[in-house]
Amino acid sequence: MATIYSDARGRYEFRGLPAGEYTVSARPSQYQGQFLAPVTPPGGPPRITLADGQVIDGHDLPLVRAGAIVGRLVDADGDPLSGVNVSAQRVGQSFTSYSTIFSDEHGRYRLYRLMPGDYAILAKPVTDGDNLGSDAVITTGYVDTYHPSTSSRDEATPVRVRGGEETAAGDLVLIRARLLRISGTVLDSRGSSATARTTVFLAHENKRASFGTGPLPGGLFSFRAQPPGKYRVIARLREGTPDLDIEYASMPINLIDSDLQDLVLRMKPAATVSGRVVFEGGPPPAVPGNALHVYAQETTEALFESRNRSGSVGKDLSFTLGGLGDNLIIRPAGVPAGWTLKGVFLGNTDITDVPTEFRDADTGRLQVVLTTRASQVSGTVTDKKGQPAAAAQVVLFPEDKTYWFPMATRLRFGGVGRDGRFAYDGLPAGRYYLIALPPERTIGEHSIDTLEALVPEATALFIGADEQRQVDLKLAAITRR
Repeated sequence: MATIYSDARGRYEFRGLPAGEYTVSARPSQYQGQFLAPVTPPGGPPRITLADGQVIDGHDLPLVRAGAIVGRLVDADGDPLSGVNVSAQRVGQSFTSYSTIFSDEHGRYRLYRLMPGDYAILAKPVTDGDNLGSDAVITTGYVDTYHPSTSSRDEATPVRVRGGEETAAGDLVLIRARLLRISGTVLDSRGSSATARTTVFLAHENKRASFGTGPLPGGLFSFRAQPPGKYRVIARLREGTPDLDIEYASMPINLIDSDLQDLVLRMKPAATVSGRVVFEGGPPPAVPGNALHVYAQETTEALFESRNRSGSVGKDLSFTLGGLGDNLIIRPAGVPAGWTLKGVFLGNTDITDVPTEFRDADTGRLQVVLTTRASQVSGTVTDKKGQPAAAAQVVLFPEDKTYWFPMATRLRFGGVGRDGRFAYDGLPAGRYYLIALPPERTIGEHSIDTLEALVPEATALFIGADEQRQVDLKLAAITRR
């Protein structure tokens, strides 16, 4: 691999290259914020075949010009608000911020180096203090506000960004709301006050971010005042290396019009469960030691960390998972080539896509079934000219919203090859939606709340058990108003 700099006129030249296949790409320097970094297509950049002594001229590498959004943060009286975090989030990518900055003393902000597309503008006031008593006098405050002045992302007015242009968004009026306190006591499984090794989290149902605190003496916990909404208080007691949950608790709460005080959060012991991997449809393949794992993953997006509990599959195809609590999904890792997940079963119950709370009594009842036979949907994505859309993203999601959560086997996000082809294997039977999105509208795997908006444009289909479906797609429009 070789890297060079272009000259003042943008010209470049690689000399003395041996014959072979090459890829050439260009990216702006850190000081060229007016341009965008290139987006690598799923199949990789185009390859160039160079023969001995051959000179290839005119292989230009265009840099795409970025756009920018300018605006101002004000209060209800029109006065400027400074020091407020402002971010631009691509519509269709719920938790991805493409640019973040703080408003200046005049309330002004400028979000730049944005790729063309529609953006939601979010102003996020900074509130200090997580500990008991730190914000005891706070009863109202500014809350997260989307442009032009709403607390709901669904009601936000998107701002259109065009390459090489600056878009004026106007004033964003921050919402001031009543803030409510949440406090209580966390107890261990014996009913005693939780120790400092316990962490208590507060997670909003519609936000990925959360924050945690350790309990004060007596097991007391308190979070800074919050606006009304639905939350979940989660407690964990951990020990060992790596840390494992040995006790846990989870309590849904709903802040409406008054503080929630004197909550009692009582933990219970985490479970240790053993199970087996079953190979269905053929003899078990030879698997190198420690290559095949089974792990338990949380489905609570809002927690700081993405923790999993993993266990190696032994020669007898057994495994053991410790530190298990609630809302967990079981998945295999290191599955041998030619095999795919058929399902996860607790006794006779299929829990493949069912977040589950485990107990020690579940030992011996857990099975991870792998198979060589599974349903597949594949096809080719073409653009409006009928050419392969090599940079498309293909999203497959089920009709049943119960399965709209990260890690569901019925939910797939992926790219296509240079020939525009895609394929999804190991699909459970059922009704699905399928859509091909252009680069300007790609969505992240955690953008579950954006799926509903894709339904009118998506192709509806039914996939039967062990069925191989061919579905060719047209690339969806770049923008949809």
